[in-house]
Amino acid sequence: MRLVFSIFLRGGRLTRAQCAILRSELNILRAKLEDSESQKENYHNALLEAESRLERSKSATVREMEIRLPVKSQEAQSEEKEEVQRKPSSPVVSGPVIG
Repeated sequence: MRLVFSIFLRGGRLTRAQCAILRSELNILRAKLEDSESQKENYHNALLEAESRLERSKSATVREMEIRLPVKSQEAQSEEKEEVQRKPSSPVVSGPVIG
């Protein structure tokens, strides 16, 4: 490839085979460029999403909500335990029932 390109730069004529080689190389490079641009776009989008999550996590409102949520779930659990303890159990009858 470099030899073919150097011949071209010196003003020499290229054969059809050399032109075909250059076209193939050009097509390969174009495909690699498209892949690189697509990959760059994906990385850029992922970076924007990560930055957005970071900014939201720094937000005072979000931090407040995160602090309150675990407290509420603990309160709900303790309330459920109290309700279970308050319910009277059904009386256990042993032996024959005389009525």
